[in-house]
Amino acid sequence: RVPRPVRRAAFGRGLRSCLVVPMAYQGTTYGVVSVYSGQEEGFDAEERAGLETLGRVAGFAVRAIRQEDLLAADTVTEVTLDVRDETLPFVRAAREADRELSLSGAVPRGDGPVVCYLSLGDSEDSSTDDAFAAVDATLADDEAVADLRWIRREDDPLVQVTVAGETPVATLVGRGATVGAAEYGPRSARLVADVAPDGDVRRTVEAVDATVAETTLAAREETTRAPEPVEAFRDSLAERLTDRQRTVLRTAYLSDYFESPRGSTAEEVADTLGIAGATM
Repeated sequence: RVPRPVRRAAFGRGLRSCLVVPMAYQGTTYGVVSVYSGQEEGFDAEERAGLETLGRVAGFAVRAIRQEDLLAADTVTEVTLDVRDETLPFVRAAREADRELSLSGAVPRGDGPVVCYLSLGDSEDSSTDDAFAAVDATLADDEAVADLRWIRREDDPLVQVTVAGETPVATLVGRGATVGAAEYGPRSARLVADVAPDGDVRRTVEAVDATVAETTLAAREETTRAPEPVEAFRDSLAERLTDRQRTVLRTAYLSDYFESPRGSTAEEVADTLGIAGATM
C-alpha cells in the first residue's frame, strides 16, 4: 500500500521495511510514529510491542499538553457547531420526550467514556413523567450510552448520562476541547466548545463531522478570559470552606497528598490531624 515513488526513494536509501503505529488516546488519533529499518524483516514482536506502547504514550502526552494549553491560555477559541443527525442518542431522547435537552457540563472519566449532565426543557404537550420515561427508554436502548442516573426529577430535572460511543461531545473532549454547552432538539444539536488558541479548528470540525451526518461551523470567536485576582479567589474560598476544612485541605497539600505519586495517603493525613480517614 506504499506508493511506488516512496518505495523507490526508500530502497535508494537502503530502507527495506517500515512500521507505523498511531499516536492515539481514548479513541482519538493525533498522528503516527513511523520507524524505518534497513532489513526486510526489521521488527520482531518485542520491538512492535514496544513501539505500540510508545504510540499510546505519545497520544496521552499530546492530549495532556492540549488540555494544559487550554487551561493555562489567556485567550481561547470558542467554536459553535451545528450538527444534524437524528440517530444521536440525545437527539433521539429529545424527540421521543418532546423536550429539548440542555447540556450543562461534560466530564471525561479517564478511561474513554464521557459523563454528561443534561437538564430537561419544558413542554405543554407532554407530562413530565412521560418525558422521564421516554428519556429512560430511549437512552437505555442506545449502544453509545453506558450508564444513566437521574440526579433530580423535580425543580429543573437533571440526568447524568455516560456516553462511550462516537458522539460529538466525546469527540470534542477527546481532542482536548472543553464543551461548555449544548442544546439538543428532535433532529439536530448545537454545541459550544473552547479550543486552545493554537488548536486546529478545521481538523476538530472534521473529527466531529466524521461521527454525524452533517456538521456546520456556525461561529468561531477568539475570547479573552478575565483573570481572577488571587485575593478575590482566596476570599471566595474562605466563604465556602469552614476553618476545619481549610485546615484539612492545607495539611493534605503540604503533605504532598495531591502529588503524583502521592507523598502521603489519606490515612496518614488523617492520622496527622487526629481524625478518621472517612472524615478526612
